Amino acid sequence: LYTYGVSKHCIKINSKNAESFQFHTEDYFGKESLWTGKGIQLADGGWLIPSNDGKAGKEEFYRWIIWKLAAMECAFPKEFANRCLSPERVLLQLKYRYDTEIDRSRRSAIKKIMERDDTAAKTLVLCVSDIISLSANISETSSNKTSSADTQKVAIIELTDGWYAVKAQLDPPLLAVLKNGRLTVGQKIILHGAELVGSPDACTPLEAPESLMLK
Repeated sequence: LYTYGVSKHCIKINSKNAESFQFHTEDYFGKESLWTGKGIQLADGGWLIPSNDGKAGKEEFYRWIIWKLAAMECAFPKEFANRCLSPERVLLQLKYRYDTEIDRSRRSAIKKIMERDDTAAKTLVLCVSDIISLSANISETSSNKTSSADTQKVAIIELTDGWYAVKAQLDPPLLAVLKNGRLTVGQKIILHGAELVGSPDACTPLEAPESLMLK
């Protein structure tokens, strides 16, 4: 990857540390652009305002954009090395998402499901972004009147549609695939017939309770 021009910090990016990644703006614009103190105008009328130490990063959606762009460079270094992961490209991606969700009122699959405007039972293609636990304790209402709830151990992963994330409880077939090492972070899975459990209330993905997940 180095021979194609993929940077070291790009190779180290994964789904977890992408959220904390920051650009060193001097690497892209030089010190002269930072000395003005007015920010840097980029494509499509956007402005980049670095921090006092010359770094920039972290907005809503930032984690998924950084992870995607870094993955594109690593997966296709000959075509995309040193072309995707840049402040300008990230700003364009952020603006596209703002235009889509705010101006055009179009929501992603996970957001519509969490806001109870769509069913989780529909066919979905989601990306595995984290393996949270292989043996989490989950309480479920029991049919036995003498006991209010049963506790069982289940595997919990995090899934994303590229815009937002939701936790998911794996069924036995998917759990077997996970334990065999055939289901890993970065892979996509097809879901059908799932349900949203943990809370009956509609909520936005950023305000979802810890108990909310797909099952």
